[in-house]
Amino acid sequence: MRQQLQQQLNQQGNSFPLLERSNMFLFLLPDEEGEGFQQKKWLQQWLQALADGEESLSLLCGLSAPVRQLQGYPRALSQARQALDLCDTLRPTQRISDYQQLGFIKLLSAVSDPALLNDFMHDTLGCLIEPGRKAPWLLLETLETLLQENGNVVRAADRLGLHRNTLHQRIQRIEKLTGYPVSHPQFHLNASVALVIWRLSQNHLQDPP
Repeated sequence: MRQQLQQQLNQQGNSFPLLERSNMFLFLLPDEEGEGFQQKKWLQQWLQALADGEESLSLLCGLSAPVRQLQGYPRALSQARQALDLCDTLRPTQRISDYQQLGFIKLLSAVSDPALLNDFMHDTLGCLIEPGRKAPWLLLETLETLLQENGNVVRAADRLGLHRNTLHQRIQRIEKLTGYPVSHPQFHLNASVALVIWRLSQNHLQDPP
């Protein structure tokens, strides 16, 4: 894998050294004259090609903010590692997590007491978890998709592979259980944060009690 990555870097004219630490590769990407976007694009395409290949290699990448001075490298490494950790949790389809695009997720990851985040998530959306059902996270996943589509029922139903009437029925259940219309601004904000916490905690991957 190191040889493949080095070959890709060479093809991009990247003369910076490729370092290996434990199970990670560390390398620099040039960002002169807005070149960062193109660098990110080829890296994303290469990672996706590996995932789609015969060996189905699932590699993830964390990117730091651009660095202009030598003393900024330790901070950049910390940012890239934080982005990588979140990427490993959220598994974005593009396989790259850019520290500059994490938004409020950076704040959530900085909270030292996980119980605070877990309590907020359960206080906000815990009523949507249905342990006795075959798909206990069904309503959470439905709400997540609906919010990601800005409340557009047609697009959300298409993504979920549902008939619109079925999605409307789920929305009615969500609103009944939470006590809020999904279009309510404060609920929209709280639910969005709670869903991110849910994804970060990965508690949904475990069997509910």
